[in-house]
Amino acid sequence: TLGTSPFCSTTLAVANAKSNKATEKQKTAFVTSLSDWVCSNARPINIVEDRYTYGPVCASSILPRRKTVKKEIKNDAKIGRNEMKAILIGVAYERQLSLSPDLWSDSYKKMCYLGCTAQWVDKDWKLCSFELFCLPY
Repeated sequence: TLGTSPFCSTTLAVANAKSNKATEKQKTAFVTSLSDWVCSNARPINIVEDRYTYGPVCASSILPRRKTVKKEIKNDAKIGRNEMKAILIGVAYERQLSLSPDLWSDSYKKMCYLGCTAQWVDKDWKLCSFELFCLPY
């Protein structure tokens, strides 16, 4: 749990936080980078509160909380969905969108899946592809 390190007393944490005050811009950039790392490497969100991140340095004054990282990930996902929605609506309006359903089964797990991929060619003639969903059924 937080603050269990003998090097991380409340007094030390307060002194450390005061002497190493990061600007809001730096904090925001760090939270964004950390949430990107968590998502891109499929790490659990609670890794920022892991007991091994709290040692000689009082990490609670440096690392954001799990809830902060979770909020950042949700915000990034919302922004990404809105951006992709605008792109898909645009290419659909221009009649350049192809939707490809896919069915397959996993014989090991004894499950079937339904997926759908959107594909289009952008203005630079680059093939773009986006997995819309993949659901067990």
